[in-house]
Amino acid sequence: MKRVLVLAAAVALAALSLSWLGCDDSTTEPKVPERPAYAGQWGEEGIGDGQFKWPRDVAAAPNGNVYVVDAGNYRIQYFTATGSFLGKWGSYGKGNGEFDKAVGVDVASNGDVYVVDRFNACVQYFTPAGSFLGRWGSHGSGEDEFVEPWGVAVGSSGKVYVTDPMIHRVQYFTATGSYLGQWSTGDALSIAAASNGNVYVAEAGGGSVQYFTPTGSFLGRWALIPKTGENYMEPEGIVEGPGGYIYVSDRMDGRIQLFTKAGSFVRKLGTRGTGNGEFLCPSGLGCSANGTRLYVADVRNHRIQYFQ
Repeated sequence: MKRVLVLAAAVALAALSLSWLGCDDSTTEPKVPERPAYAGQWGEEGIGDGQFKWPRDVAAAPNGNVYVVDAGNYRIQYFTATGSFLGKWGSYGKGNGEFDKAVGVDVASNGDVYVVDRFNACVQYFTPAGSFLGRWGSHGSGEDEFVEPWGVAVGSSGKVYVTDPMIHRVQYFTATGSYLGQWSTGDALSIAAASNGNVYVAEAGGGSVQYFTPTGSFLGRWALIPKTGENYMEPEGIVEGPGGYIYVSDRMDGRIQLFTKAGSFVRKLGTRGTGNGEFLCPSGLGCSANGTRLYVADVRNHRIQYFQ
């Protein structure tokens, strides 16, 4: 799930983690977290194992494995926490286990993997090793229908949230796809279910984040911080990261912005480029279950970077 869990109890690890998170048990307000440090990367453009063509989204499983939407190759690949290739599934098509522009991925607490297929207008879900389990959705604007779905998030309760930016809404379902409800948003792309149950959506055209209760009651909204002299922003990825902070990728700016859960700006991470810790169109974000790694789908660099 794209949410932070309890950190390991070992004293040495806790001390290291808390210094980064900016947390202190003796205070009620968290300190500003340290800037996450570049820790590694994997991938390059190609069709082989561990290679990518436009990786759009990334999600970390409870066991530490990392799942990547390899959109241009119409497949899902998965890896160890540091990028060793483990397996893959998918191909171009409209059938079960096939994709016509997969764009979003998240992992449930039991390890099941949920994938949004934009042009097939559906959600498919799989075992951790990629065996097909089921699907739901079809083209349309009614309940259990999508125009061009994009983001997916699995909450701690097991509810599955799906954005549909073309018709400005979020729908949510049971873990097996039974329709539960919906609410209106802007042109929301990515979505994150936080550990407190609230749901955060990144709105591409508006350059902002909105957040809601688990059933869609509006709670608040904040704008991303533009670059000096520029006003256009396009947030695409969002995740609850270490310490409960909200990380948002801005693919136009080539950076990641960090906020409190209530929307107070904390800092930026990265810049445009091809080097370590630099991005060309950062998209999906994932956080390891133990809260020690932030993963970034660096689309035009055809790689995944991670930060410690």
